Amino acid sequence: MKNLKARRGGANNHMDRTLFWLGSIGAHDFNRIHRSGTFSPEWITHNTIDHVHKLIQGMVKQGGKFFVIQGLPPIGCLPMNQVFSPRNEKDRFGCALRINKAVKHHNVLFQKKLHELQKLFPNCVFVNADMWMAFTKVLSSHRKFGFLEPFKACCGSGGGLFYFNPKKLCGTSHASVLCQGRRAYDLGLDPPQRRHAQGPCQAPHPWWLHASFPPHPHQVQEGPHP
Repeated sequence: MKNLKARRGGANNHMDRTLFWLGSIGAHDFNRIHRSGTFSPEWITHNTIDHVHKLIQGMVKQGGKFFVIQGLPPIGCLPMNQVFSPRNEKDRFGCALRINKAVKHHNVLFQKKLHELQKLFPNCVFVNADMWMAFTKVLSSHRKFGFLEPFKACCGSGGGLFYFNPKKLCGTSHASVLCQGRRAYDLGLDPPQRRHAQGPCQAPHPWWLHASFPPHPHQVQEGPHP
């Protein structure tokens, strides 16, 4: 920032022409609910949304105008959370009900906060990257998108219903070799690898981007193709 300010035109001339993309902040926290009783879903949601709100306000004050902010995907569908979730607590996709219910509530409050930001900064553009919609659309028609297996992991130690062992995660020194035809299983990769694998599926499809600057207070319209 100091280097930009030292140049002719200052940092603001760069900030107001830059698209800022904020990832799914809070995803890893929800992913640890099963392993820690310290933080509740409500606490995670409150602190995450508050953090994002303050972060964006700070960026706007520095001259930022264009923002894409990711919501959370159905984290309860990841192999790890499927394994740790009780069998009698599943949603319509067969995923961890408790986690997905909390994530869905989080996304609703998150969208409301984006509307508040739009009212607070009417000259800025805020777009919600609906990761929940993107993931569930692929999940409900996984073969159409080239996935043979919607839930089973393709990295780690193998074995069990989801080919998952919490002691041998993807990316660790103890993990086994990836299964053959990795891209046909990437939807179910455990957390360290999933975000890299699904990108190619999400990028070409504009239906997961929604503008938060609607013509009516509570109407959300589809945003432009990135």
